[in-house]
Amino acid sequence: MRKIVILLAGGSGNRFGSNIPKQFVEVNGVPIIAHTIKRLESYDIDNIIIVCVSEWIEFTKEIVAKFNFQKVVSIIPGGQTGHDSIFNGLKEANKIAKNDDIVIIHDSVRPLITKLCISDVVQKAVEHKAACASLKSIEGLVIKDTEEYGTKIGDRYNIMRVQTPQAYNFGMLYNIYEQAEETNTKYPYADSACILNNVPIYFSHSFVANIKITTKSDIAFFKALLNFTDDELNGTQI
Repeated sequence: MRKIVILLAGGSGNRFGSNIPKQFVEVNGVPIIAHTIKRLESYDIDNIIIVCVSEWIEFTKEIVAKFNFQKVVSIIPGGQTGHDSIFNGLKEANKIAKNDDIVIIHDSVRPLITKLCISDVVQKAVEHKAACASLKSIEGLVIKDTEEYGTKIGDRYNIMRVQTPQAYNFGMLYNIYEQAEETNTKYPYADSACILNNVPIYFSHSFVANIKITTKSDIAFFKALLNFTDDELNGTQI
């Protein structure tokens, strides 16, 4: 069984407030995307397909060469939407994947991925076809009436926060996206694509520090955790 990562690196950096896409911002002299790939390459995965901002493909190739990454097999352009970028990645994976292989979708700006996170999401995808790194909601929830106020309380006990990595049976997910192409349907993300096609999402291990770097303040958090071990990040060892 082959395990193929589709690494999404199509962000523009607008919310981050940078003149370059945030995945290429350097932390301790290393681009964020390189921090992510370095961790992924040390775990039990076979191939990495990078779906990238088209104008930054050559720069990404330079990063892969500079850090001598061995599992990156393709660097391809993203699409107009997140849906299109995932489908581009799936079409590229289709060149090497069999139906029963596992495709792992991960954000390039989630650089604190752990071995347990990968192994658990893959195992659950093998057993159930679709799984997402997930966290219980530990804070109160208020449902918005407007952007300024809300009058209804959400039930946090029935809510799970889903993140990446997400893992899927390749043939199942590819079929969903092929059908979406035929009907001109766009899904926000692969998890919603599954749920809207009656495929349940199984919850796999995640941890609070599995942050998605979105704003500049997230960089300080990442730097503080950069040298933590997997056990420390997972919360299994203090």
